[in-house]
Amino acid sequence: MQGFSQLPALRQLGLMIGLAASVALGVAIVLWSQTPNYGLLYSNLSGKSASQVIESLQKVNIKYKLDPASGAIMVPAADLHKARIHLAKEGLPQGTSLGMEFLNKEESFKTSKFTQYRRYVRALEIELARSISTMRNIQSARVHLALPERTVFVGRESSQPKATVVLNLYGGRRIGYGQVKAILHMVSSSIPKLESKNVSIIDQYGKLLSRAAGSDSLSLSEEQFDYKAKQEHAYIKKIEDIISPIVGEGRVRAKVNVELDFTATEQTRESYNADSPAVRSEKITERKSNGSATPSGIPGATSNQPPKTGTTTPTAKKAGTQAQSSLRSLTKSVTRNYLPDKTISHVRNMPGTVRRLSIAVLVDDKRSVDDEGEVTKTPLTKKELAGLTELVKSAVGFDARRGDTIKVQNASFYTPPPPQPLPETPLLEQPWVMDVGKQALGAIAVLILFFAVLRPVMKSLAEKGAEVAQAPATAALPPADPSAPVPNQAQLPHQSKYEESLNVAKTMVGQDPGRVAQVVKSWVAKDG
Repeated sequence: MQGFSQLPALRQLGLMIGLAASVALGVAIVLWSQTPNYGLLYSNLSGKSASQVIESLQKVNIKYKLDPASGAIMVPAADLHKARIHLAKEGLPQGTSLGMEFLNKEESFKTSKFTQYRRYVRALEIELARSISTMRNIQSARVHLALPERTVFVGRESSQPKATVVLNLYGGRRIGYGQVKAILHMVSSSIPKLESKNVSIIDQYGKLLSRAAGSDSLSLSEEQFDYKAKQEHAYIKKIEDIISPIVGEGRVRAKVNVELDFTATEQTRESYNADSPAVRSEKITERKSNGSATPSGIPGATSNQPPKTGTTTPTAKKAGTQAQSSLRSLTKSVTRNYLPDKTISHVRNMPGTVRRLSIAVLVDDKRSVDDEGEVTKTPLTKKELAGLTELVKSAVGFDARRGDTIKVQNASFYTPPPPQPLPETPLLEQPWVMDVGKQALGAIAVLILFFAVLRPVMKSLAEKGAEVAQAPATAALPPADPSAPVPNQAQLPHQSKYEESLNVAKTMVGQDPGRVAQVVKSWVAKDG
């Protein structure tokens, strides 16, 4: 402090500023060495998307840094991939397009009806795209609607509404026919009078995904193919489930070809049974005649003449009585309509019946481990293969009358060599190397600052203070010449500064012992 106080005021100010700057630089270097390296996570995000990303990062305790100039979000380099995987799982960042929020915008008197209608159509497109993007394997989607303008004239023909959906799938992902059909129905049911055949779905590679659903025949073929694949997979699983416990997991391969009959047959049959007829209708007519002398016969002259006068003999009388009784008659007619026994049957055969099965099963050799730990492979016997064949037949419902075929064969499976270990990441490319390097560089910078700046400055100030402290004592000593006057006791340092004077004296003894001895001799001669 004595050396610092002897410096000029301007130099003292500069020295203080330099020391403060050195300390601040050292602190900054230490903080810089302790902070991790940050990598760019996302940039050019809107305020809403950025807030959603930051909130999601806070949930998993991932540090982040927001660039105030560009709005970029940065995370530690070691957590960069972890953060991206987590955000992808959460579906972030989401699009910033407005959906039905378009309708909440303020409108002026200058807003035309066309503008209002286009806003409504755009809102429908964005809302449909949002709904489609929530499906699995779909990263984003865009929807384009071609809706005809509404008219107040009844009977005027207008074009049908149409829609196009562009899908952006995740890398290495694909969507099945079921998802395509679901998107078709969702879009068509969201727009009035929009039919499924007028909806086109395209992926990011320009492939038309809705082609199968646009035609009835192609759509049916696609469904048939899916049904056939499911049937074959079910048969294969049955075979593997029953064979794997015997030969071991992963040591059986099965393939099944299922021939299905997708012919839809409708048959109406009408049969008759003549042995058991049924009466459909019956009509009975009866007519009685009591024998009165009413004209009868064929009209004519003979029938209109009176009968001849008969005789009164008994024979004639008896003949008259018989003639009167023969005039009484009974007429009866029956009309019956028979209906044969008839049966009408309506039969419809459901498509998808199994027509034929072709089964191929490949089984690995038996394996055994000896006392030395070596694996020995043994082929299966014919009896064992026959037993496995019977198991497979029972599992899949084998039917020889249907023309099913089966082949179970034994073969030694190829054992691939153990995979080579992945190459280690070079030392310089590991994330912790950069952090350690920063800390080491910060420590070296602090040491250089201390030994190259602070230590020389403090040493210079200490030497300056020592020179200032020696100056009064040196001025009070007598000259080296013996004829020079000897200083009295009042010229010595004050007693209150005993320690300081003692140090000065010791320094003088070491630097000029002859002069000190002369001073002591003069004190002894004077005091006796």
